[in-house]
Amino acid sequence: MKMIVKQRIWVPLSWALTLSIALLFQCCNTTSETENSVEIPSLDTINFRASSFLKVDLDTALQLTQFVLDHCTEESNVNAYARASTNMGRIYYERGICDSAISYFRRAHTIALKNNDLLELGNSYNHISTAYMCLGEFETASAYTDSAYQKFKAQSDYISMAKAATNQAVNCIRLENYDSSKRWFAIAINYAEKTTETGFLVTLYNNFGLFHRDFGDKDTGSLYLTKSLNLARKAGHNVSLATIYLNFGQDLQKENPALCKEYLDSALTLSRRFKLSDLEETVLGAQAIFLRDQKMPVDLVGDAYEKYVDKVKENQSEIRSKAFAEYEIKYSSTEKEKENLRLQNKLQERTRKQRLLIFTAVFLGMSTLFILWGFYQNKKILVRDKQIYQQKIDALLKSQEIQNIDSMLEIQANERTRIATELHDRLGSILSALKLNFSSMEDRFDNKVESNRGQFDILKNLIDDAASEVRKISHDMASGVLAKFGLMHAVEHLRKAIEASGKVTMQIYEHGMDERLLGSHEIILYRILQELISNSLKHGKASSIDVHLTKENHRVILIVEDNGKGFDQGKLNRSEGMGLPNIKNRVKNIGGQVTLDSNPKSGTTVIIEIPV
Repeated sequence: MKMIVKQRIWVPLSWALTLSIALLFQCCNTTSETENSVEIPSLDTINFRASSFLKVDLDTALQLTQFVLDHCTEESNVNAYARASTNMGRIYYERGICDSAISYFRRAHTIALKNNDLLELGNSYNHISTAYMCLGEFETASAYTDSAYQKFKAQSDYISMAKAATNQAVNCIRLENYDSSKRWFAIAINYAEKTTETGFLVTLYNNFGLFHRDFGDKDTGSLYLTKSLNLARKAGHNVSLATIYLNFGQDLQKENPALCKEYLDSALTLSRRFKLSDLEETVLGAQAIFLRDQKMPVDLVGDAYEKYVDKVKENQSEIRSKAFAEYEIKYSSTEKEKENLRLQNKLQERTRKQRLLIFTAVFLGMSTLFILWGFYQNKKILVRDKQIYQQKIDALLKSQEIQNIDSMLEIQANERTRIATELHDRLGSILSALKLNFSSMEDRFDNKVESNRGQFDILKNLIDDAASEVRKISHDMASGVLAKFGLMHAVEHLRKAIEASGKVTMQIYEHGMDERLLGSHEIILYRILQELISNSLKHGKASSIDVHLTKENHRVILIVEDNGKGFDQGKLNRSEGMGLPNIKNRVKNIGGQVTLDSNPKSGTTVIIEIPV
């Protein structure tokens, strides 16, 4: 596959020198002798300048990036450390040292992973992928590229998705999986067309066209090459246009020699106009090959070849001159740096003395304030300790009160059971014996005496009524609605009582509550429910309450939700109000747990779980 020639961006040496000095010695901007201050550039600023040198001067980029890594750690400035690691990885990648590049890219990836930064994760995956492509490990590169694509997709970052998809297409070509490559190119084009990055889209159209020329349908390849050409012309991307002309010329060398020559001439014109020396060298070589293959006269072919050789020598000479100029610049910059450092040291010494006087005055003032503040804090601590002690006493009293109430209720229940047993066993048996003996006298009455018969029947009915009443009283005392019919019946009875006011609606949802629970568990749950509903009505001013009762896996879950005004849980923990501490103590005593969720104006949800 024909690849696009990498284009260099040449920067004037005077501009590079000015930018380097401005970066390294920004701090020398002093307005007057009395205002001797040194403004040191931030690590983020140095990182940004280093990244701007990546395509211009790798040595300067390396020095700036190494400075950042020497003056910060992942713990002290995580963002600057991650950016510097990425820059260092790109520097090693540009120099072809891809193993070291991967090591630095992984540092940035680790930080992005800790911060859960999806965009930076995608960028780090993408960088690692390109480094593995450089090593020729395309299967590993493909895995990282896919991860990068997924992270960019989660952020709907179309241009990054398009670039990752393009890398994946190249990986598939290297792995000779041309169908997948075609699919990834299509995905890249789809997302690139949704952005304003026309320069990237031009390159993408061009590469997709070349892919079809080599591995797919030549007509489709011509279509996308033409789209690339038209878009480059329309958007004015002359540098990309020169590369496209070169590709067109090389492809049409045999099919259409006249058009091939026209495209190569256009590529040469643009490369010279925009001073693209490397591209101009390539075009001159392509023209020489074209003339040779077209069996042109020897003098024409030789002249074209000589132009190509001269350009190669010129580029090599330019590289050497540039290296020498850079050495001169660095030497002069070093001398200027030394002079600037001497001036800075002198200014800093004067500033240091002034700061010492100011620091002494501030220290004495702050010490006085600190002593006064200490007295004030000690007083506050004493008051707070007193309040905490009082709260502990109140909590202890409340706990004892709960225990006393529970004991009283238990005593009342036991006493009711005892009285019911006495009524049923003792008085009931006496009445039964009385009825039996009285009935045995029935045959002794003279049936002819109607008045005696009537009195006998009346007394017999009274004995029956007395026995029945005793049984009813004993049964009622032994069990109320809760003990008699169970928890769900008691909750339904409670719902009817609440909704009778016409101001509150209450819904009950139950699951697995067909069987009765232990009496103690039913009593505790019923009391907790009463307390929670009381809180919802009294404090929350709720108009709707939902009660969920579920039994599963040897546990009962009670959930009470209301639409009240809610409350601040932090304030609740400090005040220990609204009866909730009582509920927590009840649940804790039987091995359960309480979960509370409430915020002002958002209602309250309480979840109770107890083992059964």
